[in-house]
Amino acid sequence: YLAQIYVGLDRAAEALEPLRSLIERTPVAERAAAISLMPRYFARASNLPKVAAVIDQVLQPHAQVGATRVAALVAMARMRLLTREGAQALALAREAQQADPGAEGPALVALELLGSQPQAEQLLTAYFQAKP
Repeated sequence: YLAQIYVGLDRAAEALEPLRSLIERTPVAERAAAISLMPRYFARASNLPKVAAVIDQVLQPHAQVGATRVAALVAMARMRLLTREGAQALALAREAQQADPGAEGPALVALELLGSQPQAEQLLTAYFQAKP
């Protein structure tokens, strides 16, 4: 909760270490779920671009690890949805889907992007092909 307080005080940069610590202290089996929830914690932040940059820094190492890769990429994509950066959200969702074509997260991001990013339909098509 310390990270949320920092963000609420518009001190997003100070949330970096508490967020890193939160993920590192989370049991490995639950880490992907904890990562997936991060965008929800900060959806109402007053300075979403700053928060998105902090989340990216926190999640970047986890986007390289197989067990947390998809969750981290989807969380980063969701932060880009919040900052209205559709092209970046789509790129991150596409990368997540390449890591796991049957993952639901990238498809859900694609659904949210359909109105502004017509290419998102390709992700949905690929998801439905992977999940007949």
